[in-house]
Amino acid sequence: MIILYLEVIWVKNKNKILVCIIVLLLIIILLMVCALLYYHNKYNEYKLREEDKVRIYEKENEENNLKVSQENEKEAERKKFLEENVYDNNIPLGIYLYKNGKYVLTNELYCDWRMEKVFSMFYVLPSNKETLGGNFKTLFTDEWKKYQNDQSKKKYKIGYNVKYTLATGEKKSVNVLDPDIATTLFSDLQFYLYDDVTDMGNRIYYHLRQYEMTENTLITSVKMVGDRLTPYVNGPIELTAFTYDGDDDFDSQTKEYLGNSKYTIKIYREKIG
Repeated sequence: MIILYLEVIWVKNKNKILVCIIVLLLIIILLMVCALLYYHNKYNEYKLREEDKVRIYEKENEENNLKVSQENEKEAERKKFLEENVYDNNIPLGIYLYKNGKYVLTNELYCDWRMEKVFSMFYVLPSNKETLGGNFKTLFTDEWKKYQNDQSKKKYKIGYNVKYTLATGEKKSVNVLDPDIATTLFSDLQFYLYDDVTDMGNRIYYHLRQYEMTENTLITSVKMVGDRLTPYVNGPIELTAFTYDGDDDFDSQTKEYLGNSKYTIKIYREKIG
């Protein structure tokens, strides 16, 4: 019965049913075409993104290679400079602290970093001996006069480099060659310079001011004192004393000291309580 009923419907509505089938097929074909176009566009977008990634990578790689090449060229120039400029400065240096009536060669110090707390006086002498004794003024004058009386060594001055890291992570490295430069450290660290050799008349023992600097000034000691931001500095602080006679003792790019006559002490924060 069902089959006969369907045959009757088919005979009576054959044309309509065919039209519906054709329309349905067209809709299916249209949907397939739309789907193909959609996925084709998606594929093109993906391909473009991948090509963009490749271009970006190639550009970054090219920039990195250029940077590395430039750094290598600078390093090669620096090595060539060092090879061509052999330093004849062989003045031995040591940083001494005054302990129990003697000057003791020291490479590390633990101290209080709080504001206005004196770290220490750091005395620089042309020696590597473990301890030195004698009268303060006589010791400095006698030790340094040995080199000041030598014409080949008389030209050298004493400078200092201070390295430390701020709480922000910023690394600082400052070559301190005069009082004006020393004041740039303030807030981070108080840094005072002294000349223990040059005859300054009846002047009281006091740190150097910029107007007192002359060709004969020899900065033989420094005092470090905690300042407003010192408690937030990350340790250690590195203090390096060096002798130099001009700009050729420093890297033209980094300003790093290139000579051989130097000595470094590391200063650590002392745990309080």
